[in-house]
Amino acid sequence: MLPNFKQLADNIGINAEQVKTHQNASGYSVFEPVDENFKNITLESIESIYSTFLNRVASGRKMTTSQVDSIAQGRVWTGLDAVKIGLVDELGGLDNAIAYAAKLGKTDSYKTKNFPEYEKNFDDILAKFGIAKMNLSREAILKEELGEENYKVLEQIKRANQLKGVQAIMPYSLNIN
Repeated sequence: MLPNFKQLADNIGINAEQVKTHQNASGYSVFEPVDENFKNITLESIESIYSTFLNRVASGRKMTTSQVDSIAQGRVWTGLDAVKIGLVDELGGLDNAIAYAAKLGKTDSYKTKNFPEYEKNFDDILAKFGIAKMNLSREAILKEELGEENYKVLEQIKRANQLKGVQAIMPYSLNIN
Protein backbone atom coordinates (compact mmCIF):
# COMPACT_ATOMS: atom_id res chain seq x y z
CA MET A 1 0.00 0.00 0.00
CA LEU A 2 1.42 3.34 -1.02
CA PRO A 3 -0.18 6.57 0.20
CA ASN A 4 -1.15 9.11 -2.44
CA PHE A 5 -2.09 12.73 -1.71
CA LYS A 6 -2.52 13.90 -5.30
CA GLN A 7 -6.25 14.64 -4.97
CA LEU A 8 -5.77 16.34 -1.57
CA ALA A 9 -2.87 18.41 -2.90
CA ASP A 10 -4.93 19.44 -5.94
CA ASN A 11 -7.85 20.39 -3.68
CA ILE A 12 -5.76 22.73 -1.54
CA GLY A 13 -3.71 24.16 -4.40
CA ILE A 14 -0.40 22.35 -3.96
CA ASN A 15 1.38 21.57 -7.21
CA ALA A 16 4.42 19.31 -7.00
CA GLU A 17 6.68 19.10 -10.03
CA GLN A 18 9.29 16.45 -10.68
CA VAL A 19 12.45 16.98 -12.68
CA LYS A 20 14.34 13.89 -13.69
CA THR A 21 17.16 12.94 -16.01
CA HIS A 22 16.07 9.32 -16.49
CA GLN A 23 12.72 7.53 -16.47
CA ASN A 24 13.61 5.76 -13.19
CA ALA A 25 15.19 8.78 -11.53
CA SER A 26 12.22 10.02 -9.50
CA GLY A 27 10.60 6.78 -8.39
CA TYR A 28 7.64 7.22 -6.06
CA SER A 29 6.00 10.47 -5.01
CA VAL A 30 2.98 10.91 -2.73
CA PHE A 31 1.93 13.80 -4.97
CA GLU A 32 1.74 11.86 -8.25
CA PRO A 33 -0.22 8.77 -9.32
CA VAL A 34 1.87 5.61 -9.20
CA ASP A 35 3.72 5.27 -12.50
CA GLU A 36 3.23 1.87 -14.23
CA ASN A 37 6.99 1.46 -14.67
CA PHE A 38 7.60 2.07 -10.95
CA LYS A 39 4.72 -0.29 -10.08
CA ASN A 40 6.17 -3.06 -12.26
CA ILE A 41 9.70 -2.67 -10.88
CA THR A 42 8.38 -2.65 -7.31
CA LEU A 43 6.22 -5.75 -7.87
CA GLU A 44 9.16 -7.53 -9.49
CA SER A 45 11.33 -6.71 -6.45
CA ILE A 46 8.65 -7.92 -4.02
CA GLU A 47 8.25 -11.18 -5.94
CA SER A 48 12.03 -11.69 -5.98
CA ILE A 49 12.31 -11.14 -2.22
CA TYR A 50 9.33 -13.43 -1.55
CA SER A 51 10.82 -16.14 -3.77
CA THR A 52 14.14 -15.91 -1.90
CA PHE A 53 12.23 -16.12 1.40
CA LEU A 54 10.29 -19.22 0.26
CA ASN A 55 13.45 -20.98 -0.94
CA ARG A 56 15.40 -20.26 2.24
CA VAL A 57 12.60 -21.28 4.58
CA ALA A 58 11.89 -24.43 2.53
CA SER A 59 15.57 -25.37 2.57
CA GLY A 60 16.00 -24.68 6.28
CA ARG A 61 12.74 -26.35 7.36
CA LYS A 62 13.07 -29.31 4.94
CA MET A 63 9.78 -28.41 3.25
CA THR A 64 8.81 -27.76 -0.34
CA THR A 65 8.36 -24.17 -1.48
CA SER A 66 4.67 -25.01 -2.09
CA GLN A 67 4.27 -26.06 1.54
CA VAL A 68 5.93 -22.87 2.78
CA ASP A 69 3.90 -20.75 0.37
CA SER A 70 0.64 -22.31 1.58
CA ILE A 71 1.33 -21.20 5.17
CA ALA A 72 3.24 -17.98 4.47
CA GLN A 73 1.33 -15.68 2.09
CA GLY A 74 2.48 -12.57 3.98
CA ARG A 75 0.76 -13.67 7.19
CA VAL A 76 2.17 -13.00 10.63
CA TRP A 77 2.16 -15.94 13.03
CA THR A 78 2.35 -15.93 16.80
CA GLY A 79 5.28 -17.86 18.24
CA LEU A 80 3.05 -20.69 19.47
CA ASP A 81 1.34 -21.04 16.10
CA ALA A 82 4.71 -20.95 14.31
CA VAL A 83 5.86 -23.91 16.44
CA LYS A 84 2.63 -25.82 15.68
CA ILE A 85 2.97 -25.42 11.91
CA GLY A 86 6.70 -26.12 11.83
CA LEU A 87 8.09 -22.68 11.04
CA VAL A 88 10.24 -22.62 14.20
CA ASP A 89 11.62 -25.36 16.46
CA GLU A 90 11.16 -23.65 19.80
CA LEU A 91 10.51 -20.28 21.40
CA GLY A 92 13.17 -18.15 23.06
CA GLY A 93 15.00 -14.88 23.03
CA LEU A 94 18.41 -13.77 21.82
CA ASP A 95 20.23 -15.40 24.76
CA ASN A 96 18.56 -18.73 23.99
CA ALA A 97 19.53 -18.43 20.31
CA ILE A 98 23.16 -17.68 21.20
CA ALA A 99 23.32 -20.61 23.60
CA TYR A 100 21.78 -22.89 20.95
CA ALA A 101 24.30 -21.70 18.33
CA ALA A 102 27.15 -22.36 20.78
CA LYS A 103 25.78 -25.87 21.37
CA LEU A 104 25.64 -26.49 17.60
CA GLY A 105 29.22 -25.21 17.39
CA LYS A 106 30.17 -27.64 20.20
CA THR A 107 31.53 -24.95 22.49
CA ASP A 108 30.64 -23.66 25.89
CA SER A 109 33.35 -21.04 25.85
CA TYR A 110 31.82 -17.94 24.26
CA LYS A 111 31.02 -14.38 25.14
CA THR A 112 28.92 -11.61 23.68
CA LYS A 113 29.77 -7.98 23.30
CA ASN A 114 27.37 -5.07 22.89
CA PHE A 115 28.14 -2.26 20.47
CA PRO A 116 28.67 0.64 20.59
CA GLU A 117 30.59 0.42 23.83
CA TYR A 118 30.39 4.17 24.44
CA GLU A 119 29.39 7.33 22.75
CA LYS A 120 32.25 9.23 21.16
CA ASN A 121 32.74 12.84 21.99
CA PHE A 122 34.57 15.61 20.17
CA ASP A 123 37.80 15.11 22.18
CA ASP A 124 37.91 11.42 21.15
CA ILE A 125 37.58 12.36 17.49
CA LEU A 126 40.39 14.93 17.76
CA ALA A 127 42.59 12.38 19.52
CA LYS A 128 42.27 9.99 16.56
CA PHE A 129 43.81 12.68 14.36
CA GLY A 130 46.68 13.20 16.78
CA ILE A 131 45.31 16.47 18.08
CA ALA A 132 45.70 16.75 21.82
CA LYS A 133 42.84 18.09 23.89
CA MET A 134 42.87 21.84 23.53
CA ASN A 135 41.50 24.53 25.71
CA LEU A 136 39.32 25.64 22.84
CA SER A 137 35.62 25.09 22.91
CA ARG A 138 33.93 23.12 20.17
CA GLU A 139 32.34 26.39 19.07
CA ALA A 140 35.72 28.12 18.78
CA ILE A 141 37.19 25.25 16.75
CA LEU A 142 34.24 25.23 14.36
CA LYS A 143 34.38 29.02 13.97
CA GLU A 144 38.06 28.82 13.14
CA GLU A 145 37.60 25.96 10.64
CA LEU A 146 34.46 27.30 8.95
CA GLY A 147 34.93 31.02 9.30
CA GLU A 148 32.52 33.37 11.08
CA GLU A 149 29.96 33.65 8.25
CA ASN A 150 29.82 29.91 7.57
CA TYR A 151 29.52 29.22 11.28
CA LYS A 152 26.44 31.47 11.37
CA VAL A 153 24.94 29.46 8.49
CA LEU A 154 25.63 26.25 10.43
CA GLU A 155 23.83 27.69 13.46
CA GLN A 156 20.84 28.62 11.28
CA ILE A 157 20.71 25.08 9.91
CA LYS A 158 20.81 23.68 13.44
CA ARG A 159 17.94 25.95 14.50
CA ALA A 160 15.90 24.97 11.44
CA ASN A 161 16.44 21.27 12.16
CA GLN A 162 15.01 21.73 15.65
CA LEU A 163 11.73 23.22 14.39
CA LYS A 164 8.65 21.00 14.57
CA GLY A 165 5.53 21.01 12.44
CA VAL A 166 4.78 22.90 9.25
CA GLN A 167 6.97 25.97 8.84
CA ALA A 168 6.95 29.00 6.56
CA ILE A 169 10.48 30.40 6.53
CA MET A 170 11.68 33.29 4.44
CA PRO A 171 14.79 32.69 2.32
CA TYR A 172 16.73 35.43 4.07
CA SER A 173 17.80 36.46 7.55
CA LEU A 174 16.73 39.73 9.11
CA ASN A 175 18.96 41.20 11.82
CA ILE A 176 17.74 44.26 13.72
CA ASN A 177 20.34 46.09 15.77
